[in-house]
Amino acid sequence: MKLANAAKYFDNDVVYDGYTNLQLFKAQFSSYEGAQPDGSFQRRRVISMAPTLSVPLRRVIKVYNDRWVMGIPVEDGWKGKTIRKTAACKLATDLFDLRTPGQAALRTAGTPIYGYAEYVKDTVNTPTDSDYDPQYLVALGEQVADGMFLKSDDKYLRVRSAYAEASGFEHFTCDEIAYSYGGDYTEGELFGRNCEVNVTFSGTYNPITDTDAAGAATTGILMDMYKMYRYATQADFKNTPGDMTLIVAKSAVTPLVGRQATIGSVKWQIMGITAWQDAWNLHLRRV
Repeated sequence: MKLANAAKYFDNDVVYDGYTNLQLFKAQFSSYEGAQPDGSFQRRRVISMAPTLSVPLRRVIKVYNDRWVMGIPVEDGWKGKTIRKTAACKLATDLFDLRTPGQAALRTAGTPIYGYAEYVKDTVNTPTDSDYDPQYLVALGEQVADGMFLKSDDKYLRVRSAYAEASGFEHFTCDEIAYSYGGDYTEGELFGRNCEVNVTFSGTYNPITDTDAAGAATTGILMDMYKMYRYATQADFKNTPGDMTLIVAKSAVTPLVGRQATIGSVKWQIMGITAWQDAWNLHLRRV
């Protein structure tokens, strides 16, 4: 009996596609405890399969009602022949909605994507307050562009950077721009931190009446400025205490520097505008 066939005999765990629930193949799905320097343990998962099998394109599988993000399989051999493929797996902690900046601003649904979110550290908006905001490392089975947004039932994240891990996971460092209980990130939420806002821009200024004409109204994403800003020239206004970043969709409005934006009962002045993918990145300062 060939060694590959002997190993395949023990493939008793049924593997499904994590998105479509279609049965893919049978494999060996095992766990082991990884010891940490502080004495704690971390449970890891490994999937071992026949070398002729192919993993799903988005690299998310379901085994025993749990979904897992797969790394890239590596081959194991014996006497010059491949007999198994093995890949590391991470538990899918969140079902995110992957959105472009414009989709996030308009609250338009994007692409569902499973990911493993792990708390990394706290960040602080030093010029404005002493509050700490979590930063997460999110592992996905596919590539995502910088600046995209990940929204789940309790986390709203913005992708700050991306890199590929040696084990095959796509890792993304993400700032938490809001959190919620139940997925409501609008201004009316009683618990948590919100980022989805309604905004009204001022129209043309009338010097005779000293008033602004009615302007465009839309929705947007409001966040601490240090989490997203773009300085185009040395003359651009720099981040000062209380400044914020507002993301609005290009398809919804064309803002102008110097005009005002009203969010809730607070008036802000637009200090700078830069383009970011399908949205505008506005530098706001309280009036």
